[in-house]
Amino acid sequence: MANKFDKRNHPEVQALLKQLPPVRHTPLVDVADLREVVKVFAVLPPLEYPIGSASELIEKLGGPDKTFDIVGVSVDPLRMIKYMPAYYFPIISVENFIEKMAELVRNNRKLPDVPKELANLKQQLPSLHFPIASADELLKMVGPKKAYRFQGIDVLPEQMVHYIPSHFFPIHSEEDFDRKVAQLILTRPLIVKD
Repeated sequence: MANKFDKRNHPEVQALLKQLPPVRHTPLVDVADLREVVKVFAVLPPLEYPIGSASELIEKLGGPDKTFDIVGVSVDPLRMIKYMPAYYFPIISVENFIEKMAELVRNNRKLPDVPKELANLKQQLPSLHFPIASADELLKMVGPKKAYRFQGIDVLPEQMVHYIPSHFFPIHSEEDFDRKVAQLILTRPLIVKD
């Protein structure tokens, strides 16, 4: 029986791993962090491991003048490594790099005031009727074209619905909605498409 506390058992993890270079062992990474790591790896060249230092990583990425477009954001290797403390090196394998990138994601994600964010969102929403069977049903209830203020930005539900994992449905009650939205608030993507 799978350990329910093992982050690797999340239903989306295996699908995300298929978007990364092949791994021998499943990295111990939360699915929300892995989504961010996939966005970075999607633009990186194939790397050989181990990578002994920040300067070696810069060279393996194509040098300090190389730029990468990560979901519409232009990033160079110097900017990438400025967030990586010296103790991150050596990077001994792709699994090790994935886990270290996930730690960077966690460390750079701002901790929101979840009760405040949830209350703000719920004030804007129309009355919801539970259970909500799917993302499409939720979208119909909230209106796909109406903008909502969420964590300081205006978002359209039709653009954000793909960030709601399918296993969140059905949403059985208002309490279930609050719990699941709180989880989404805590794991908001760092790198988003406009």
